[in-house]
Amino acid sequence: MVEKHLLRYPAPLYSRLLRVMADREFVEDYVFWDTYAFKYVYQDSRGAGRVFTHEEAKQLWDSFVYLKLKCPSIDIKDVLVQLERFIGAPQLEAKE
Repeated sequence: MVEKHLLRYPAPLYSRLLRVMADREFVEDYVFWDTYAFKYVYQDSRGAGRVFTHEEAKQLWDSFVYLKLKCPSIDIKDVLVQLERFIGAPQLEAKE
């Protein structure tokens, strides 16, 4: 059921899912990670490119790092690079 609806999850719920999977040290199913879970950062449920706000990307980045700390055998390098595209310096307002 998770695999079927994963791409529809909002970022906070997906982040929570990552942390639960990490706490349970869920590493045996590489098909789940490669085919479903990591796909979340690249495309949405319609197949379009995924866009995150700075806050969402930061929350997901933190959750993926948590996953890596708990499950070191999972390779998340490409996912982190993708999320870092959305984590930029905060926009400062120009003062005149």
